Amino acid sequence: MPGYQTLLESIRGKGVVFTSAKDADAAILFAQNGAKVVVGHDSDSADAVAQLSGVSSITTTPFDVADFLQVASFFELAVKTLGNVDIIIANSTRAAGDDWFSKDNTTPTNVRPDMSAVNVNMYGLLYTVHHGANALRKNPTEDKVFVFDGDASHVPELAQSPIFRATLEPSHSCTQGMASSGRSEKWRSNVVNPLLAVDQAWIARGKPYNLTGIPDEKVSRRHAILVAATIQDNMQSIVVKEDGLILVPHPIVQLYGLEKVRNRLYYLAKLAIAKREGKLKKWFTAALIFGCTTLVARRFF
Repeated sequence: MPGYQTLLESIRGKGVVFTSAKDADAAILFAQNGAKVVVGHDSDSADAVAQLSGVSSITTTPFDVADFLQVASFFELAVKTLGNVDIIIANSTRAAGDDWFSKDNTTPTNVRPDMSAVNVNMYGLLYTVHHGANALRKNPTEDKVFVFDGDASHVPELAQSPIFRATLEPSHSCTQGMASSGRSEKWRSNVVNPLLAVDQAWIARGKPYNLTGIPDEKVSRRHAILVAATIQDNMQSIVVKEDGLILVPHPIVQLYGLEKVRNRLYYLAKLAIAKREGKLKKWFTAALIFGCTTLVARRFF
């Protein structure tokens, strides 16, 4: 596993976009190590923007991630400022003002509730994927990555709310979608602290990421963002734990592995039956024909 200094060296000269100022320390870490950074922010981020304003290689700009046209303008500015966009950190997440699902919710049913979490976490993320992908396509290099944020730890009181949790689910499905399209478009896709991080059985399938060389400081989100943005792995979940980082493959990767095992067992069983019934030669002939036609189809269609 690449160490801390190796990962920091790999971001030198990169064009990095953060869609929120909430990870100001991560943006500063990138900028201090040679990256050019554009950070979008909302009207509630005055303290974070002040923290970023003293760093010469960071450009901040206000925008509403839930507004399609503003997201388009934001990425146009990012491309103009950075030249090439290499890394996108889609870290705009917002907590709803109240829990609609709670029995204690006093909002009348005929009154529209606070939709900010839906607008930012769902619509905003889809707008970011759309315009962010177009920005990546303008970059001719092949070392590009999209990092999603599924973290609800900053609003623990809402983390178990079905409505709020549902608004964060797209961060995981978009990770898969971007990784799939990235196979042909030459970009990677990872996610930081997905909602599944609360599932200890899922976490147990992961492996520790030993980020050696970190100065005397506690491992935090900024380190997870750095790992997600720089490792060459695809569809990885980087989870921040008390004792360090955990790398867990996206669930679809694990399901694909189980499907491969199941398919192999199925064909082994078919082979055993064909042998017992004396149809082994016929079975192999059919398999050979099927395999050849599949290869031809993948090559020309």
